[in-house]
Order: sequence, then C-alpha cells, then structure tokens
Amino acid sequence: MAQKELFNFTKITPKLFTELRVADKTVLQSFNFDEKNHQIYTTQVATGMGGGSPQSFRITRLSFEGLQLDSMLLKHGGHGTNIGIENRNGTIYIWSLYDRPNETDNSDLVCFPYKAGATLDENSKELQRFSNLPLNHRVTPALDMKNRQLALRQYDTVHNKQWVTVFNLDDAIANKNNPLYTINIPEELHYLQGFFLDDGYLYWYTGDTNSKTFPNLITVFDTSGKILLQKEITVGSDLSYRYENNFREPEGICMYTNPETGAKSLMVGITSGKEGSRISRIYAYHSYENFMNHVPIIRTPLLKTVGHQEKSPERFQPFIQTFILEYNAQNKKWVVPASGYLPSYTSNVVQNITINTEGNLQVNLNERYISLLHQAIEGDFRLKQKDIRMGSWYFAGGEKSNVLEIGFIKGNTKIRPDDAAIPNGSRMSVFMIVADKIEV
Repeated sequence: MAQKELFNFTKITPKLFTELRVADKTVLQSFNFDEKNHQIYTTQVATGMGGGSPQSFRITRLSFEGLQLDSMLLKHGGHGTNIGIENRNGTIYIWSLYDRPNETDNSDLVCFPYKAGATLDENSKELQRFSNLPLNHRVTPALDMKNRQLALRQYDTVHNKQWVTVFNLDDAIANKNNPLYTINIPEELHYLQGFFLDDGYLYWYTGDTNSKTFPNLITVFDTSGKILLQKEITVGSDLSYRYENNFREPEGICMYTNPETGAKSLMVGITSGKEGSRISRIYAYHSYENFMNHVPIIRTPLLKTVGHQEKSPERFQPFIQTFILEYNAQNKKWVVPASGYLPSYTSNVVQNITINTEGNLQVNLNERYISLLHQAIEGDFRLKQKDIRMGSWYFAGGEKSNVLEIGFIKGNTKIRPDDAAIPNGSRMSVFMIVADKIEV
C-alpha cells in the first residue's frame, strides 16, 4: 500500500476527550473506536476470576461521552493487551489474542462477534482461529479498517524481541498467510502499552508506571521500519505534575478518523488513581477539523505580544466550557449532576469540589487552562427566590488557572456554600471562555 500523508501530532496540544466509565476497576489495557456508530470498546483484566494464569479480560462498550453501555467477558483470554475492531456488515467483530493454557510464551489469534452480556472461554464455538498465519510466541492484533489491513505483533519473551507483520485483512479472514511487510521493533521500545496501524504508519506506545524506568513515548514507524516521529507523552498530570494517588500508566493508543471528513485525531489512554478504583481517560491530539467538531470554540485565535519583540507573538485558541452544579442539602455538598454534562469534550471537566478555608466554593477542573478569559455564573429560580447570588474570583493564567472560586451572598451578607438558607436541589450554571496555547 502506498503510504499516505503522515499525521504529525507532535506540535498539537492534547485535549481531554473523555473519562471512561468502564465495567471493571482494574487498569485500562486498550481501547478502540467504532467510528460509524460513535462508540468506544475497551479492555481490562477481569476481577473476581480467581487470579492466576491464564487471566481473563473484560470488554466494555461505551458511548463517545465515556458512558458504559454494556460489556462481555473472555474467560482465560489473557491480559487484553490490544484489540482490533471490525465493523463487518453492521456486526462488530473483535480481533484479539487468546492465551494457550499452560503455554506462557504462546497465544492464538482469534476473531469473534461482540455480544453484550456474553461470556466466552477457550472452547466457545464463536472463536474463529487462524492456523495458517504466523503464530509463534505471543500474538497481539491491531486493525486499520480504512485500508483493511491487519497488524500482528509477535513477542518472543525468551529473547525479548518484538516484530509486527502486516497482512491484507481479507486474506487474514480467509486464513491466508500472505504478509505484506514486517517491522522489527528496537529492544529499547519493548515496554509496550498499545499499538495501532494507520495509512501504512505504525504507532507504537511504550512506558512503565510513572515513567520510572521507561519513558512514556509514542514512536511512529513507516513500512520499512524507519522511525519518523517520536514524542514523550506527559498528559494527565495536575498543576504540580502529579497524578491521582501518584499513579500514572500509559494504556492504549488509537487513531480516530472522522468517517465523514477523513479528519484525524490520535488518541492516547492514561490510567491513574489508587488500586481498586482506577481512573481511565482518553486524551486527543486533534487535527484542526476534529478540534472544531469536538471542542466548543471561538474561531478567531488570540495573539499575545510583549513589547516590540522581534519574535512572532504567541497564539492562543479560545473555546467554551460550561457545566452545571447542584446542591445536596442533606450532604451539604455541591456536585455535578448526571444531567449536567454536555455530550461533548466538556464531559468530566470537574475534578473535585470543596469548601476552602475562606468559606468559598472551590471547583477544581481536570484541565489546566492557560488563561481564563471570562466567567458567568447563573443561579436558578430557587436561589433567586431566596435572594442568593454568586460571584467568582478570576485567576487568568498561572497556577490557579484551572480553579474556580465562587462566593455566595444573601442580601448584603456573605454566606457559606452550605448555608441553611440554600434550598436543596438548587442549581447554578457555570459558563467559561478559556484559551489554550497553540503549539507551533
């Protein structure tokens, strides 16, 4: 296949795409998109299966907003390292490895239809196997559905060697061993966390927990095995470059292509949080076209100049964020209600809500915004009936650029956000215009 134009993500600022409400509490292993139906499929090691070897993994089907739709279980299937999604005449087929019992260095390539609520094991008749394809060592698949190609990663755990062989997908379905080309992976990139094939380019995602020994890298190969791009990935931290519970692990990579426009977004997975309640998010390196579709924005970039410097001014992209807060009088807490998220990039924008030492409501956002240009807070009828108003302090740029501090006043008297005068179920809408730096 003639390689198409390479999607260069290295100069793009990543954006939070969604937080995933996956079926299990374990670390995310991989994710993939059904672009036609606007759905996401993820894999995780399944809990409650007795542990040991072989492992079992769970597939969760979610909306683009990260909301769980359903799931299925693959008993003794393995770790769920990477899967491919094939939309075959409206039916979703999963391409995956399946562990061979008592063979630690070998696995089978399988293909099976996704079925909500189903449980399969190594003896299930739904599993199609491929005896004629090269199945030495551990085999892990990825699909490029636009070009109908299958990439098979093989891992020789004894000699710590990995390579990826690419096939025509229809040949593979017919169990024909007609490889198109093979890419040998350098030994220093052996700590795999996901891979994806797109338009003849192999995207290889590596790194261990907190980048302790192996940095979190995306490396892009062409069909000859030449490295074309490499970038360290640092998304998912807070303002101090820390992660929830000081845990961060790269998990999964996928190229999303808008089926209507062909515009691309390189998606990367990050898992953080404490064991037993992991938090899995997808971050997007959007093309400009997809950024326009997925992020509510204001079209005109802003320019920042300092004096009469000769260098070009910095450019910032303004866009809109909005969400709803609701008061629970019984718990004396403000929360984002389930109906308060917009079905878009703004999902999961709020990290946590507290009452600070000054007696103000402090809303910490998941993203760090370079500059907070505008805030507007509107209370609902219940608050206005009680003559309760809200106002905020502006933190434009700097360390508090992802913090909203909201004060409450009744008449002319300042009150706390959990004052008895605030009716249960009261809501307020927060509207913001923020600006993110455009990398050049």
